[in-house]
Amino acid sequence: MTRLRPATLRRLGAATAVAVAAATATTVALPAAQAGHLPGGRISKKLVDGTKVKARLYDEYVRYHQGNVANIQTSREVWLSGKIVAEIAGEAQGATIYGGYVVGCQVSVTGASNGNNTGNDGYGNYAQTIGTTLHLGPGQAGWVPIIQRTQGTNPSDTSYNVNRFTFRGNRGGVAFSDESFRLNGCGGFAQARARFTVEVETATVRSQIVLWGKPFTLG
Repeated sequence: MTRLRPATLRRLGAATAVAVAAATATTVALPAAQAGHLPGGRISKKLVDGTKVKARLYDEYVRYHQGNVANIQTSREVWLSGKIVAEIAGEAQGATIYGGYVVGCQVSVTGASNGNNTGNDGYGNYAQTIGTTLHLGPGQAGWVPIIQRTQGTNPSDTSYNVNRFTFRGNRGGVAFSDESFRLNGCGGFAQARARFTVEVETATVRSQIVLWGKPFTLG
């Protein structure tokens, strides 16, 4: 995963991509992974103090494979890439970006948005996962954070894992590449959908906008 600045790209999570590549290299006798571009999404909102905020998810791309190394057909593995950029007009103090993917088993995630894209953020009744494997049954939905990095040197420290990126000023963003998760236990159709929150801070207000991507099938 990389953090995106106006003229700078800096890789934060190269280890993740390396780990995925290594896992792929050891997979034997499986059909080739499918892949496709996703439409991303965008949102533009005016905060209560008049500040205009724009956010865009672009270059969203998915590679996925049904069936793991043990040929369990209810297991699907997905690799996702994309970029999120936020722009704030006026004298912005900065913003924080965090999010991931809502995943549903035999339940549509098309209507996952409640239509209220500002205010306090919440992930509803989605089962959140730590790591890259989600276990869902029919009618269940889950949540996989996609912005993940570490700070410090002590894995047992509660602040070691970081699932958000904060920038100062008017513009910043995050890029992620081949971030993976696995869905186990879902015997029917499954969908996923990007959901990213931009928490904005100005001199007079702190608010949030929610950017949704388009649903796509996991098979």
